[in-house]
Amino acid sequence: MLTARICCHLPCRPRFASTYKGYYSDAIPDAAAFYKSDSMYDDLSTLALFLHKATGEDAYMADAKKFHETNWVKEIESGMQWINFDWKSNTFASLVMLIK
Repeated sequence: MLTARICCHLPCRPRFASTYKGYYSDAIPDAAAFYKSDSMYDDLSTLALFLHKATGEDAYMADAKKFHETNWVKEIESGMQWINFDWKSNTFASLVMLIK
């Protein structure tokens, strides 16, 4: 089954993302003109939540909460206003998933 094949590779993803933190637009400078990253913690939180849903492992939920809290504080400090859900912020997506 495809899900089983994918899940056997999941544990390495969050470690990679946590070890090699960075912005998408720094890795691909040509993308910065139309997709400038300024946060990674919303993406890390969403990733951990999807991994928790796929595997049921509590460690992923703990990571998701930690990343979400870090992101929430950073976005508040930057003056970000949450008026929509878009490519720049997955904050609402991770919040809804955390509540669920």
